[in-house]
Amino acid sequence: MTRWLVGAWTLAACAGPQHVASDPTLPPLSRTVRYDFSGTARGHGIPNAPPAECSSLVLAERVTTRTKDRELAIDIEVIDGSDKELCGVGSTIHLALRDGRETITASPGTPYDVRDRVAGLHEKLGMEGFTFAVMGRAVLADGKQTPVTVEGVDYIEFRTSGSHEFGDYPSRGTSSETYMVRRRATDQRVACARYFTHTEGVNFEYGSWTSDTEASLLVEYGDGRPNCSEIL
Repeated sequence: MTRWLVGAWTLAACAGPQHVASDPTLPPLSRTVRYDFSGTARGHGIPNAPPAECSSLVLAERVTTRTKDRELAIDIEVIDGSDKELCGVGSTIHLALRDGRETITASPGTPYDVRDRVAGLHEKLGMEGFTFAVMGRAVLADGKQTPVTVEGVDYIEFRTSGSHEFGDYPSRGTSSETYMVRRRATDQRVACARYFTHTEGVNFEYGSWTSDTEASLLVEYGDGRPNCSEIL
């Protein structure tokens, strides 16, 4: 998704045509989102000590404009993180659809990588059925869904995993991924999600390398913390 600067601390993302429903808007929705992400890489040409960065965000979100199937505008505050300065704790970010484009307005001093991570988390803004996106993938149970009950609470789960080979001489490798989503059965809202990918390869001239990337979500809606056992 392409973004460009359109003013101080304001970005716009061209996500193609947005088919926004004409349904009547619903009351604002508040939630708290914990977003964790990490990545490691080892091998030829990769520094042993990666640069310090924010690896966890806690966001107070208020969906100010929404319909039954779409979210159209969100006010977000970074209320906690793995590092107060690197995560921009106290920063505010506003996301909205404007003329078919997603606009992103951040308070001065918001770290660029934090702003981009938050924007990526909501890159499906305005699309029917999508609430969050993790690692560029919409958090939506788009396959076989399994009802589960955890400590008396009903959820709907979706899990998938797979692997593939890539590359050709002199470089070859394999990549595997696991993707899990747990939604509340009552209203289909996302309770938690986790995405993990492992990639390894070899270059016959320089040596081997491996990388792991992981991201997870836990979402609270003010009526109790969801049970994300066996997901997170």
